[in-house]
Parts: sequence; structure tokens; C-alpha cells
Amino acid sequence: MLGGQKQKCVVLMITQKLDIIKCLEKEEDRNRLMQEFSVGSSMIYNVKTSKNLASCNIEILRVGLTPQGNNKRLYEWFALKCLEGAPIAEALMCLEEEKSGDHEAAEKYCEFSQELVVEHGIIPQQIYNADETGEVGAAGFNQSNDHLTILMCANAAGTHRFKLLVVEKFRRPIAFKGVIYLPVEYKAQPNAWMDKEIFLHSFHHVFVPAVKEHLKKLGKPEDTKVILILDNCEAHPPETELVSGNIFTIILPTNVTSLIQPMDQGIIENLKSTYRGDFRRKLLNYEGSLQEFQSQYTIKDAIFNVACAWCSVKSTTLRKAWRKLWAAVMFGEGSSDEEEFAGFSVRQKEESLKEILDVLQNADSTNPLTKLKDTEFEEWVNIDQDLDVAQTLTDAEIIEKVVHPDRSTAPEQDSEEDHSEETKVAWATAAQCLETFLKCAEQQSSYSAQEVMQLHVVHNNYLKKSK
Repeated sequence: MLGGQKQKCVVLMITQKLDIIKCLEKEEDRNRLMQEFSVGSSMIYNVKTSKNLASCNIEILRVGLTPQGNNKRLYEWFALKCLEGAPIAEALMCLEEEKSGDHEAAEKYCEFSQELVVEHGIIPQQIYNADETGEVGAAGFNQSNDHLTILMCANAAGTHRFKLLVVEKFRRPIAFKGVIYLPVEYKAQPNAWMDKEIFLHSFHHVFVPAVKEHLKKLGKPEDTKVILILDNCEAHPPETELVSGNIFTIILPTNVTSLIQPMDQGIIENLKSTYRGDFRRKLLNYEGSLQEFQSQYTIKDAIFNVACAWCSVKSTTLRKAWRKLWAAVMFGEGSSDEEEFAGFSVRQKEESLKEILDVLQNADSTNPLTKLKDTEFEEWVNIDQDLDVAQTLTDAEIIEKVVHPDRSTAPEQDSEEDHSEETKVAWATAAQCLETFLKCAEQQSSYSAQEVMQLHVVHNNYLKKSK
């Protein structure tokens, strides 16, 4: 400190830190870097240290920490924190959540569940798991209040997955105007939360009929037993209400859910990672401002993107998610390596972060992402974590809901200021766009011959329907 003046605090953006790391790797003069970025020597040191620490942690992770026994979950948490550049102590502190899982109880429950499936003659095609997760909707940055609740459900064989059930605030969003089909089941709730009413309706009117139809295709008798496994969420009705003939429900104990529930073993992370990747690509390729992108990215875009992400989850991934609750389902897979699957979500996040950083390093200075500060960037990458999917009502709220039930009704439409009429696209205009896209794909080496042929099929099919 000189002359009693306090040095001005400078907050570096992600791209600036990347530039400093590059310069340090080339052994460029630190004094020049301090002058160029208007920072002190301590900031240069911190940037270098965080980079070295992240590399060190990942190396320890790869060499010294193998996911054996109870270290499996430690491995996953540790890996995620190392990729974020967090110190080792911080990574270990993040295991606090894991302490809520009772490993001994989980092992006993797995034994109980295996006895249950043997007793009832259940095969992988007859046992399902459903779980909710929160996902950011149309806004993207700093808008976690604008979110979707998504219910995903599939069987242990990976052969039957349901359309996603998406819950949002509005019954008829303006963005749906003119859209005939949606790739999801859509429900409205004032806070975009799952509730007992929505879940009960979905169980009896979507899950049960679809399961019966699937059993029929398999040649199974109509009275075949089917189990649906759920976690102990406030939005789920009791087991006694989730029964239809021989289709019944088992709710997992709270202290074992995080350890053995299939959807929590990489499926949700897979879907989120793919969805966020699609969102990023759209943003990174958008030529306007961040605010313009946010205003144009609608609930319809979010729904189609998350539906595509669900379709991209492989059947083998759905099966492997049952490796803890029902190890027998993995028999004969030839890939029951726990370490391989434990690193599954870690690798996804690593690839995701690398993709972002690669783009940022080569992005034009006008790209909105290059303007983000460290904290904003990290918040955006993790904005969809820990979003509420259900509401826990207080006594006062329960009374209010009973006395004034109309106040909890979802609004019909969103309150967008722009209520302009959606322009209907003419067949001829769409045909011309398809032809242009097809020509572009034919000239790009990034498109395989099979993908080009698929586009030709789509184009020909479109021309048939336009007549």
C-alpha cells in the first residue's frame, strides 16, 4: 500500500484468467501481466495456484483415490470439486450431504428388495423408478425462479421409458400458440412444482395404462405384477393410493434414497448435462445480446430441448443405474465396473466445462459469455442444481389452501408484454429452408452419410405431406 491509498479491487473474468494462465505457461514476465490486467502480484499468484491445485487434485484423483467400497461416493464428489478447482478440504466438506445416507441400511434394503422381486417373480421389465428434478426454463442466467419440474420414469431393463412429465406455471403459455403436439406430458401448477394431485393423475391415467400396454406387447398376462419405486417426497401420495390391480408402489426410506435410487445414480445428471449442453450451444451461436437471447428462448424451446436430452439417454445407462439397488439386473452386461460408472457424471461435467472453456478461448469479444465474471460463470453452470420440485406446506398454508382453493390455481397464460400474433410459416417457405439446410449438410464433413440420408428422408416426407 503506497501513500495510504488502498489498492482498487479488480475482479477478473474467466477469459482473463485463462489468458493469464496461458501467459504463465509460456513463462512471460509477471510484471507485464500485472500491468496489463491491472492486478497485483497476489492475484497472479492466486490464478497460478488455483490452476496448479486443480491439476494436482485431478492427478491425485486419477492415481491415488480409487472408488472402492465406501470411497465410491467420495470419489465422485471429490472429482466434481476438483474439476471446479476447489481445494481438497472443500471437496471433503462437500461430503456432508452424503452423511445423510446410511450405507448399512442401504445394504439391508437392497437385500430386502432382491428377496421381494424373487418372491413376486419380478423381471427387469416389470420394475420402474420415477423421480423429479428441477431444470431452468427459458431465462438461463440468474433466473432459477423461472424453472420447470420434470418427472422421468423408466424400467430396469431400459426398454420402456415414459414421456417426460413437465410441470410449469402456466396452463397455456403463449409460446405454445400454434403448436399441435408437445413431446412431453404438460401440467400447470402455480409454482411449477410437482404436487400429489398431479402425481396421482399421472399414475392412474398415464403410468398404469402405458404399463399394461407394454406388458401386452411382451406377451405377459394382464395380471402381471409391476412395481414402481419412488422416493419419500412430499409430492408423492402414500403407497395405498398408488395401487391399481397388481401394479403397486414402494416408497424408499429417506436414509437410503440418495445411495440406491436408480434415477439418482447418473440418469438425472446425464439428462441435465445434455440439456445444458444444448442450451449453451444455442447461446454461444446466438449473434445478439444475452438479454435478446433470454427473451427469445421460450418455454417451448426448453421443453423440446429437455425431451431431446431424455431421448439421448441410452438404454444401457438406464440399466446400469440399477446396479446398486438390484445388482442382478446387470448380470451378463459385461460392464459392471463400478469405477467406470462412478466416473460417468464426472466425465460428463469435465467434458462440459472443457467445451465451454474451449469456446471462450476462441470466442469473439462480443460474445455475452466472455463478459461473465468468475462467480457469474460458476452460478450459470450450476444454476439448475438443487431447484425445488415440491412444496412443504406449513399449517397456515394448508389452512389457506383449504379456505381459498381458487388462489392456488395456475394462471391461464404467462404475462409476457409481447402478445404479438405468432406468424404461421407457409409450406413453401419451410420447403425452401429445408432445401437450403440439406445443401449445407451435404457440403459439411461434420455430417455423416447416414445423417445426410436422414435429412433427405425428412425432406421427401415433408414434400409428400405438403401436397
